[in-house]
Amino acid sequence: MIDRARGGDKVIARAAFYRQHLAQASSAEGREIILSLLEDEAEALAPSNPNDPEEAAEAHPEALRLYQLATGQLTEMAPLVGLWLADRQVRDKTKIMDRQAVGLLLQRHKTVQELTKRAASQFVSDVLAPSRDPATINRMLTSIRQFWGWLETHGYREAGIDIWAGLNRSVARHDEQDQNGDGRRPFTEAEAAKFLRIVAQVSGELPLDLDIVSLLATSTLRLSEACSLRCQDIVIQNGTAWVSVAGGKTKAAKRRFPVVESSVVEMLGRRSEASTDGFIFYELPDFTESNGRKGKRSSAVSQRLGRYLDKHLVSDETLVAGHSWRHRARTLLEHGGIDPWVADALMGHRRPGEGLGRYSRGPSDQQLLHAASTLRLPIDILNIK
Repeated sequence: MIDRARGGDKVIARAAFYRQHLAQASSAEGREIILSLLEDEAEALAPSNPNDPEEAAEAHPEALRLYQLATGQLTEMAPLVGLWLADRQVRDKTKIMDRQAVGLLLQRHKTVQELTKRAASQFVSDVLAPSRDPATINRMLTSIRQFWGWLETHGYREAGIDIWAGLNRSVARHDEQDQNGDGRRPFTEAEAAKFLRIVAQVSGELPLDLDIVSLLATSTLRLSEACSLRCQDIVIQNGTAWVSVAGGKTKAAKRRFPVVESSVVEMLGRRSEASTDGFIFYELPDFTESNGRKGKRSSAVSQRLGRYLDKHLVSDETLVAGHSWRHRARTLLEHGGIDPWVADALMGHRRPGEGLGRYSRGPSDQQLLHAASTLRLPIDILNIK
């Protein structure tokens, strides 16, 4: 624990040493001996006695810091962040967000003792709230609360009131979200065509990204679903690729639907035959994160497509390189006159009502083929210029 807390700061390391031994002292006499040794080491930093109230104000800053850290009068949070994250059983991506949120807190407050209910409220108002939406603020507060709770659990602060309680920002209710959407929009056909050209030009001789985007443009797949497709999930019959999605966020995400765009069907067949690991997009890494969980195969692709979009097309928070294709698909299905319950089945959305949701076995293959015919590429990718 001491070695992990060092972080290159000798005062921190020595304070951790004394704090550990003070906590393990079995008698008052033993504690007095340790405190005496601590005072001697503090005095070696400066000719003063940090334990004397009359001299405390004049004590050398590092001597006073050593004594207060060792005796628990002062707890610096920065050396403890690494220990907390090491204990966190979450994805690496979550740990990155945790570190960013707590890092903002440490820029303003260095020690546990500085933080009060008022200080926490002002931190949220002055640091987190400006330029961030309520959902992001709440996510960052979740990270900070986790850290604050860990400090209490491991004895780095006294138990007391939750200074972060009541500071969450209100987020639109589900009914408001349903009415206003999720803040994203579909690609227009002009944007879709331009983005495909950009991906083709940037990816050059490596067709992976273009193949993935072409599939997104002609189906209702989420990016993560597309990147996770296995060869066994694709059945090609009569010039149509039938795609099976094993599952997802909801029960309705499990579905089977056709892709009818000929160039995409050909691409899926070619990739299925060439696959070396059973995945359609076999170039993507199959990796495990440091906490033992399987990593998302779509992570690197999502970042690349986002960079293509922001740098070469438009920087628009409502347009998302991976997900706006699903918004386009739902829009094309509606414009094509497809019945909403058929579109829901294709999209992997829960179909409303007792009849459709419980008793119906879903649309026929003919209905699905008709719906899929509305999902076409905006340009001829075989002759992109």
